[in-house]
Amino acid sequence: MSSNKKSSATRRSGLSRRALLGGAALAPALAGCTMFESDRKPILAGHRTDILSSGSGLMVDPDDHTPITIPPTISVSEWPICGRVSAHTGSNYAWGGLHKRWSKDIGAGISQPDFMAWAALGTLGRGLIPAPPVVQDGRLFVMDAQGVVRAFSWPGMRHIWTYNPRPRKSYSANMGGGLAVDGGVVYIVDGISQTMAVDAATGKVKWKTTNGAPGRSAPTVAGGRVFFGTIDERFFALDSATGRQLWTYTATSVETTVFGQPAPAVDNGIVVAGFGGAILLLSEWKVVRLSGVT
Repeated sequence: MSSNKKSSATRRSGLSRRALLGGAALAPALAGCTMFESDRKPILAGHRTDILSSGSGLMVDPDDHTPITIPPTISVSEWPICGRVSAHTGSNYAWGGLHKRWSKDIGAGISQPDFMAWAALGTLGRGLIPAPPVVQDGRLFVMDAQGVVRAFSWPGMRHIWTYNPRPRKSYSANMGGGLAVDGGVVYIVDGISQTMAVDAATGKVKWKTTNGAPGRSAPTVAGGRVFFGTIDERFFALDSATGRQLWTYTATSVETTVFGQPAPAVDNGIVVAGFGGAILLLSEWKVVRLSGVT
Protein backbone atom coordinates (compact mmCIF):
# COMPACT_ATOMS: atom_id res chain seq x y z
CA MET A 1 0.00 0.00 0.00
CA SER A 2 2.77 2.40 0.87
CA SER A 3 4.49 1.47 -2.40
CA ASN A 4 1.39 2.47 -4.41
CA LYS A 5 1.17 5.79 -2.58
CA LYS A 6 4.84 6.49 -3.29
CA SER A 7 4.37 5.69 -7.02
CA SER A 8 1.31 7.94 -7.23
CA ALA A 9 3.17 10.80 -5.55
CA THR A 10 6.08 10.37 -7.96
CA ARG A 11 3.75 10.56 -10.98
CA ARG A 12 2.08 13.72 -9.61
CA SER A 13 5.51 15.27 -9.00
CA GLY A 14 6.59 14.46 -12.58
CA LEU A 15 3.39 15.93 -14.01
CA SER A 16 3.88 19.08 -11.96
CA ARG A 17 7.45 19.50 -13.23
CA ARG A 18 6.37 18.99 -16.85
CA ALA A 19 3.56 21.50 -16.46
CA LEU A 20 5.94 24.00 -14.90
CA LEU A 21 8.51 23.56 -17.67
CA GLY A 22 5.83 23.83 -20.34
CA GLY A 23 4.55 27.05 -18.83
CA ALA A 24 8.07 28.44 -18.61
CA ALA A 25 8.69 27.65 -22.28
CA LEU A 26 5.40 29.24 -23.32
CA ALA A 27 5.90 32.40 -21.29
CA PRO A 28 8.61 33.94 -23.52
CA ALA A 29 6.54 33.20 -26.60
CA LEU A 30 3.53 34.96 -25.12
CA ALA A 31 5.73 37.79 -23.93
CA GLY A 32 7.22 37.99 -27.41
CA CYS A 33 3.78 38.31 -28.96
CA THR A 34 2.96 41.13 -26.59
CA MET A 35 6.28 42.80 -27.30
CA PHE A 36 5.87 42.65 -31.08
CA GLU A 37 2.30 43.84 -30.91
CA SER A 38 3.24 46.78 -28.72
CA ASP A 39 6.22 47.70 -30.95
CA ARG A 40 4.37 47.67 -34.24
CA LYS A 41 4.96 50.80 -36.28
CA PRO A 42 2.60 52.30 -38.83
CA ILE A 43 3.38 51.48 -42.47
CA LEU A 44 4.94 54.42 -44.24
CA ALA A 45 2.68 56.05 -46.77
CA GLY A 46 3.80 56.59 -50.35
CA HIS A 47 5.11 54.61 -53.30
CA ARG A 48 8.02 52.24 -52.79
CA THR A 49 10.68 52.28 -55.52
CA ASP A 50 13.24 49.52 -55.96
CA ILE A 51 16.55 51.36 -56.16
CA LEU A 52 18.42 48.23 -57.24
CA SER A 53 16.20 47.53 -60.22
CA SER A 54 17.76 48.06 -63.62
CA GLY A 55 14.44 49.21 -65.02
CA SER A 56 13.08 48.21 -68.37
CA GLY A 57 16.34 48.87 -70.17
CA LEU A 58 16.86 50.73 -73.42
CA MET A 59 13.84 51.24 -75.63
CA VAL A 60 14.16 51.34 -79.41
CA ASP A 61 12.30 54.14 -81.14
CA PRO A 62 10.45 52.47 -84.05
CA ASP A 63 10.14 55.81 -85.85
CA ASP A 64 13.86 56.63 -85.77
CA HIS A 65 15.36 55.96 -89.20
CA THR A 66 18.72 57.64 -88.68
CA PRO A 67 21.28 55.81 -90.85
CA ILE A 68 24.17 54.08 -89.13
CA THR A 69 27.57 55.16 -90.40
CA ILE A 70 30.63 52.97 -90.02
CA PRO A 71 34.08 54.51 -90.45
CA PRO A 72 36.41 53.00 -93.04
CA THR A 73 38.60 50.13 -91.93
CA ILE A 74 42.19 50.75 -90.90
CA SER A 75 45.11 48.33 -90.86
CA VAL A 76 47.00 48.06 -87.59
CA SER A 77 50.52 46.67 -87.23
CA GLU A 78 51.35 48.02 -83.75
CA TRP A 79 49.64 47.79 -80.36
CA PRO A 80 51.94 49.62 -77.91
CA ILE A 81 49.61 49.86 -74.88
CA CYS A 82 46.43 48.28 -73.58
CA GLY A 83 43.67 49.79 -75.70
CA ARG A 84 46.16 50.57 -78.53
CA VAL A 85 45.88 54.33 -77.98
CA SER A 86 45.95 56.20 -74.68
CA ALA A 87 42.36 57.44 -75.08
CA HIS A 88 41.12 53.84 -75.54
CA THR A 89 38.99 54.93 -78.49
CA GLY A 90 38.01 52.06 -80.73
CA SER A 91 38.32 51.91 -84.51
CA ASN A 92 37.05 49.78 -87.35
CA TYR A 93 40.05 47.52 -87.73
CA ALA A 94 40.61 45.53 -90.89
CA TRP A 95 39.67 41.91 -90.20
CA GLY A 96 40.61 38.93 -92.29
CA GLY A 97 39.50 36.20 -89.92
CA LEU A 98 41.49 33.98 -87.58
CA HIS A 99 44.27 31.84 -89.01
CA LYS A 100 46.96 30.25 -86.86
CA ARG A 101 50.39 31.39 -88.06
CA TRP A 102 52.66 30.29 -85.23
CA SER A 103 52.80 29.19 -81.59
CA LYS A 104 55.51 30.24 -79.13
CA ASP A 105 56.40 29.47 -75.51
CA ILE A 106 56.41 32.78 -73.60
CA GLY A 107 57.38 31.38 -70.19
CA ALA A 108 55.38 30.30 -67.15
CA GLY A 109 51.71 29.58 -67.74
CA ILE A 110 48.76 29.50 -65.39
CA SER A 111 49.46 25.86 -64.49
CA GLN A 112 52.91 26.74 -63.12
CA PRO A 113 52.45 28.27 -59.66
CA ASP A 114 54.54 31.05 -58.24
CA PHE A 115 56.41 29.89 -55.11
CA MET A 116 54.64 32.19 -52.64
CA ALA A 117 51.24 31.63 -54.23
CA TRP A 118 51.80 27.88 -54.06
CA ALA A 119 52.95 28.09 -50.41
CA ALA A 120 49.83 30.05 -49.46
CA LEU A 121 47.20 28.34 -51.63
CA GLY A 122 48.65 24.95 -52.52
CA THR A 123 47.49 23.61 -55.88
CA LEU A 124 45.11 26.57 -56.20
CA GLY A 125 48.01 29.01 -56.11
CA ARG A 126 48.51 29.08 -59.84
CA GLY A 127 50.15 31.92 -61.66
CA LEU A 128 48.18 34.45 -63.66
CA ILE A 129 48.93 36.16 -66.94
CA PRO A 130 47.92 39.71 -66.01
CA ALA A 131 48.21 41.68 -69.23
CA PRO A 132 48.12 41.27 -73.02
CA PRO A 133 51.26 41.59 -75.15
CA VAL A 134 52.31 44.90 -76.72
CA VAL A 135 53.89 45.43 -80.14
CA GLN A 136 55.97 48.28 -81.58
CA ASP A 137 58.82 48.74 -84.07
CA GLY A 138 58.98 45.08 -85.07
CA ARG A 139 59.14 43.75 -81.50
CA LEU A 140 56.56 41.97 -79.35
CA PHE A 141 56.77 42.09 -75.55
CA VAL A 142 55.02 39.69 -73.17
CA MET A 143 54.79 39.13 -69.41
CA ASP A 144 54.36 35.53 -68.25
CA ALA A 145 52.41 34.19 -65.26
CA GLN A 146 55.32 34.87 -62.88
CA GLY A 147 56.03 38.42 -64.06
CA VAL A 148 59.02 37.61 -66.31
CA VAL A 149 59.18 39.84 -69.41
CA ARG A 150 60.37 38.58 -72.80
CA ALA A 151 60.96 40.30 -76.12
CA PHE A 152 60.51 38.66 -79.53
CA SER A 153 60.92 39.87 -83.09
CA TRP A 154 57.63 40.55 -84.84
CA PRO A 155 56.21 38.81 -86.78
CA GLY A 156 59.06 36.27 -86.91
CA MET A 157 58.90 35.54 -83.13
CA ARG A 158 62.66 35.17 -82.66
CA HIS A 159 63.61 35.50 -78.99
CA ILE A 160 65.60 38.69 -78.32
CA TRP A 161 65.92 39.07 -74.53
CA THR A 162 64.44 38.07 -71.16
CA TYR A 163 64.17 40.26 -68.08
CA ASN A 164 63.03 39.12 -64.63
CA PRO A 165 62.07 42.14 -62.46
CA ARG A 166 61.97 40.13 -59.23
CA PRO A 167 64.67 41.37 -56.81
CA ARG A 168 67.29 38.86 -55.69
CA LYS A 169 66.40 36.88 -52.55
CA SER A 170 62.77 37.96 -52.92
CA TYR A 171 60.03 35.34 -52.67
CA SER A 172 57.07 37.67 -53.12
CA ALA A 173 54.51 36.55 -55.67
CA ASN A 174 54.84 38.62 -58.84
CA MET A 175 51.28 38.61 -60.18
CA GLY A 176 49.76 41.78 -61.55
CA GLY A 177 50.58 44.91 -63.50
CA GLY A 178 51.46 44.87 -67.18
CA LEU A 179 53.42 46.43 -70.02
CA ALA A 180 53.56 49.41 -72.36
CA VAL A 181 56.10 50.39 -75.00
CA ASP A 182 56.80 53.89 -76.28
CA GLY A 183 59.71 55.37 -78.19
CA GLY A 184 62.03 52.38 -77.84
CA VAL A 185 61.38 51.96 -74.11
CA VAL A 186 59.34 49.21 -72.40
CA TYR A 187 57.57 50.29 -69.21
CA ILE A 188 56.87 47.53 -66.69
CA VAL A 189 54.54 47.64 -63.69
CA ASP A 190 55.05 44.43 -61.70
CA GLY A 191 53.12 42.57 -59.03
CA ILE A 192 55.72 43.10 -56.31
CA SER A 193 55.92 46.89 -55.89
CA GLN A 194 58.11 48.14 -58.72
CA THR A 195 57.85 50.20 -61.88
CA MET A 196 60.74 50.22 -64.32
CA ALA A 197 61.78 51.22 -67.82
CA VAL A 198 64.00 48.98 -69.97
CA ASP A 199 65.51 49.43 -73.40
CA ALA A 200 63.24 47.81 -75.97
CA ALA A 201 66.18 46.55 -78.05
CA THR A 202 68.37 45.12 -75.28
CA GLY A 203 66.28 44.78 -72.10
CA LYS A 204 68.78 46.93 -70.19
CA VAL A 205 67.23 48.80 -67.25
CA LYS A 206 67.02 52.57 -67.68
CA TRP A 207 65.38 53.36 -64.34
CA LYS A 208 63.53 51.59 -61.56
CA THR A 209 61.33 52.88 -58.74
CA THR A 210 59.37 51.39 -55.85
CA ASN A 211 55.64 52.05 -55.47
CA GLY A 212 55.16 50.55 -52.01
CA ALA A 213 52.41 48.18 -53.19
CA PRO A 214 51.86 45.64 -56.00
CA GLY A 215 50.76 47.08 -59.32
CA ARG A 216 47.28 46.14 -60.48
CA SER A 217 47.01 47.84 -63.87
CA ALA A 218 49.11 47.93 -66.98
CA PRO A 219 50.74 51.33 -67.48
CA THR A 220 49.50 53.93 -69.94
CA VAL A 221 52.17 56.20 -71.40
CA ALA A 222 51.12 59.63 -72.68
CA GLY A 223 52.60 63.11 -72.72
CA GLY A 224 55.86 62.05 -71.10
CA ARG A 225 54.06 60.44 -68.17
CA VAL A 226 53.44 56.88 -67.00
CA PHE A 227 50.05 56.27 -65.33
CA PHE A 228 49.04 53.15 -63.37
CA GLY A 229 47.18 51.92 -60.26
CA THR A 230 48.20 49.72 -57.31
CA ILE A 231 46.40 47.21 -55.10
CA ASP A 232 46.06 49.67 -52.19
CA GLU A 233 43.74 51.97 -54.20
CA ARG A 234 46.50 54.42 -55.16
CA PHE A 235 47.12 56.00 -58.54
CA PHE A 236 50.54 57.16 -59.78
CA ALA A 237 51.89 59.51 -62.41
CA LEU A 238 55.63 59.18 -63.09
CA ASP A 239 57.99 61.01 -65.39
CA SER A 240 58.59 58.59 -68.27
CA ALA A 241 62.21 59.70 -68.74
CA THR A 242 63.40 59.41 -65.14
CA GLY A 243 60.76 57.52 -63.12
CA ARG A 244 60.39 60.49 -60.79
CA GLN A 245 56.98 60.59 -59.10
CA LEU A 246 55.03 63.60 -60.38
CA TRP A 247 51.92 63.06 -58.27
CA THR A 248 49.83 60.37 -56.66
CA TYR A 249 46.23 60.03 -55.52
CA THR A 250 44.65 57.69 -52.95
CA ALA A 251 41.11 56.55 -53.71
CA THR A 252 38.51 55.58 -51.12
CA SER A 253 39.43 52.39 -49.28
CA VAL A 254 37.01 49.49 -49.84
CA GLU A 255 36.63 45.97 -48.46
CA THR A 256 37.26 44.34 -51.82
CA THR A 257 39.97 45.17 -54.32
CA VAL A 258 40.28 44.62 -58.05
CA PHE A 259 43.06 42.26 -59.10
CA GLY A 260 43.13 43.38 -62.73
CA GLN A 261 42.44 47.10 -62.94
CA PRO A 262 41.99 48.46 -66.46
CA ALA A 263 44.84 50.49 -67.88
CA PRO A 264 44.04 54.19 -67.37
CA ALA A 265 42.60 56.14 -70.30
CA VAL A 266 44.33 59.46 -71.03
CA ASP A 267 43.21 62.18 -73.42
CA ASN A 268 43.59 65.98 -73.56
CA GLY A 269 45.04 66.25 -70.06
CA ILE A 270 42.29 64.09 -68.50
CA VAL A 271 42.88 60.67 -66.92
CA VAL A 272 40.12 58.12 -66.24
CA ALA A 273 41.03 55.31 -63.84
CA GLY A 274 39.02 52.54 -62.16
CA PHE A 275 39.41 51.17 -58.64
CA GLY A 276 37.60 48.73 -56.35
CA GLY A 277 35.07 51.34 -55.22
CA ALA A 278 35.14 54.24 -57.66
CA ILE A 279 35.87 55.58 -61.11
CA LEU A 280 38.14 58.61 -61.03
CA LEU A 281 38.27 61.42 -63.53
CA LEU A 282 41.48 63.36 -62.98
CA SER A 283 43.19 66.29 -64.60
CA GLU A 284 46.97 66.33 -64.79
CA TRP A 285 47.24 67.49 -61.17
CA LYS A 286 43.96 67.02 -59.35
CA VAL A 287 40.75 64.99 -59.10
CA VAL A 288 37.94 66.38 -61.23
CA ARG A 289 35.18 63.92 -60.37
CA LEU A 290 34.69 60.88 -58.17
CA SER A 291 31.90 58.43 -59.00
CA GLY A 292 30.98 55.50 -56.79
CA VAL A 293 30.47 52.12 -58.39
CA THR A 294 27.36 50.18 -57.37
